[in-house]
Amino acid sequence: MKRSDVLVIGLLAAAMSASTPAAAQDRYPLRPVRLVIPSVPAGVHDVIGRVWAERVKPQFGAIVIDNRGGGAGSIGANDVAHSAPDGYSILLGSTTTHVLVPPVMANPPYDPVKDFSAVAVFAYSSTSIVVNPSVPVRTLAELIAYAKANPGKLSYGSAGTGSITHIAGEYFKQLAGGLEIVAVPYKSFG
Repeated sequence: MKRSDVLVIGLLAAAMSASTPAAAQDRYPLRPVRLVIPSVPAGVHDVIGRVWAERVKPQFGAIVIDNRGGGAGSIGANDVAHSAPDGYSILLGSTTTHVLVPPVMANPPYDPVKDFSAVAVFAYSSTSIVVNPSVPVRTLAELIAYAKANPGKLSYGSAGTGSITHIAGEYFKQLAGGLEIVAVPYKSFG
């Protein structure tokens, strides 16, 4: 069985488990399915979501991409958490939306366990450290030494405060001995 078939079966099962009795359910989907991507266009989640939407189009028909960036993904996740549980709003969740954001918010707008039903994991991504060629370093050790010699002169971009890239950047600074590198939070991954 192909991976795309597993995803389609999982999504169909989630849709069919909605609160309507089985005898009253019509063929699914009867209207376009909304895939909420909790980031702005052009980021890794957007690319993955659009590729997935194209792959399942033959089985599903129309998939509407709805980018809801901001709040480290919490805006899009909250939208889906409070949508009708009818299988027509699907979230492309992530470690950020389901593991990092809820515990750091004073009043999280959704519960990552109670408000969602997991369907499938269909992508993994990694975080890396890259530098502009004008920075005179070529290794991680050189970067750490340079940052220590130039406190506050380097910065790093993240996908927003509380995002996995922000947490990874702060953790790196801590592991490297408390580097003074300025965090620049963008609205999302794009």
